[in-house]
Amino acid sequence: MWGRITQIAEKLDDTFGTEEGGESNSNSSSNGGDGWDEGDDFADEDLEFDDDWGNNDQVPADEDELPEAPLASEVDPEILVENGDAPVFEQTNGDAAVSLAQDAPPLDDRVVTVSSPGKALIAGGYLVLESPNPGVVIAAKGCKFYSTVAFRPTFGGASVANNGGGSFIPVDVYSPQFDQVFTYKLSYSQNNSDITLGVRNDGPSESPGNKFIERTLLLTIGYIRTALGDKFTDLLEIPRPNTSLAIKLRADNDSSGGTEVNKTGLGSSAALVTSLVGAMLEFFEVTTLAETEGLTISHNLAQICHCYSQGKVGSGFDVSSAVYGSHVYTRFSKSLIHSLLVGVDKLNTNGESLHLSDTVARDLLDLVNDTTKQWDSTVTPFTLPKDDFAYTPVIGGLERDGAEILANRTAEQWKKPMPSSWHEFEGSSWYVAGKLLDLRMALLESRQNLKGMGNAASVPIEPDVQTKLANATMKLPGVIAVGVPGAGGYDALFVLYVKGEETSDGFSDKVRDNIGDLWNKMSAAADDEIVVCPLNARAAGYGGQDGLCVTNLEW
Repeated sequence: MWGRITQIAEKLDDTFGTEEGGESNSNSSSNGGDGWDEGDDFADEDLEFDDDWGNNDQVPADEDELPEAPLASEVDPEILVENGDAPVFEQTNGDAAVSLAQDAPPLDDRVVTVSSPGKALIAGGYLVLESPNPGVVIAAKGCKFYSTVAFRPTFGGASVANNGGGSFIPVDVYSPQFDQVFTYKLSYSQNNSDITLGVRNDGPSESPGNKFIERTLLLTIGYIRTALGDKFTDLLEIPRPNTSLAIKLRADNDSSGGTEVNKTGLGSSAALVTSLVGAMLEFFEVTTLAETEGLTISHNLAQICHCYSQGKVGSGFDVSSAVYGSHVYTRFSKSLIHSLLVGVDKLNTNGESLHLSDTVARDLLDLVNDTTKQWDSTVTPFTLPKDDFAYTPVIGGLERDGAEILANRTAEQWKKPMPSSWHEFEGSSWYVAGKLLDLRMALLESRQNLKGMGNAASVPIEPDVQTKLANATMKLPGVIAVGVPGAGGYDALFVLYVKGEETSDGFSDKVRDNIGDLWNKMSAAADDEIVVCPLNARAAGYGGQDGLCVTNLEW
């Protein structure tokens, strides 16, 4: 173990300097196009894990937690331990049968709300676009999207006559956070799955359309109509006149960057689409999110909706995180949904309304239900339990003098005997210490490669202003790693750190407080060159309430 720790420590000292301030002689730092250069002020980098601790260059941050940008990711020690036994959940469900929930309340009295989290891709940016390269995606608490579905009076009290055949229904989408209402008219065939979604004229004239909402509704309703058959028509025979299918979209403030910032980098579009898909499926009783099959159907449909809405087939890690929470992700094959999206595009060329034919709707049903078993994305969850007996001494060791040792020892010092108190901890403490160092080195290397790639392409993947902020944060005691999530840019930063002593009645801790103090000082000294906006986002776990789920939020 000593040899391994020494090797890691020497590599860190060679790359970022010792406490004497030696210059880096690594290949990466000497090559100006491969990451940070001598001007990046990282020469005095030490291993500090002490418990004491677009485009106006506005960098969101975490208010209570890691005050910085997107996801202030709080890392529990057990999450950092390599888990070779974590199961791989394959996104295949065979011939998924669609069944209606039994003993549900009358549909016209139901209110269903579903939430999904935002995310931060902390490793695998750009690489995750090509299978089988993995991406490590962390779901974010404090930045969830909520979609609520119910039958409500038509917006503005408008008189909307429903004909005897029940062939259309008004659809009102409320977005109170942005003070907007989108009004539509859904027309559907009594005989097949043909549907048309058009804009009504009685909505607020100042409210533009939203393609993520409209395209998601088109495909989701098309799927529901095809899955339920005649049952869909029966469900829409509303007993009261002038009633619409009403949808309310809400978000924690940190999801949408409600303050005056362009983006937070937390995947708000994917979370919006995923929560809307889940809420519609639950409301019409097509499936239930409490079951694996329901999550699989929601995932597959949300991936298709999101790709159609953004006009391209992305990697899908953001939607996957919105469904499953934190995990290691590998993408589905690009060709999987291409032909379906081409078919939908051919039906919608006039731009006045959106249409889905019976044939394409049936293809959609087969693809979502995976009747041909083509979905090949994989999800490896973070499954290590908290407070497991094996990790109790690890946490104790890090909370005591272990963090100080990691912070202050150079390569030479690692070769000397350790204080007796550290030797008293069980062997697992050493294991975790090594993993913390491994993780720090891996994420530093990832950052450096992204920076170098951006320099070579003249694209600010990690802008200089972000580099300055990240490097300064990396030097704080307790901080493991800092970086730009996903594709980079000015969106935000994520921070992984060892939690310190709790402060503010448990809402924060010493390490997070020190990060916030640093960012506040840097913002004040920057003369508006950079503004760090606190966010309340922090890392979530895998599955259950940390993923796509039904909540008790009322209308």
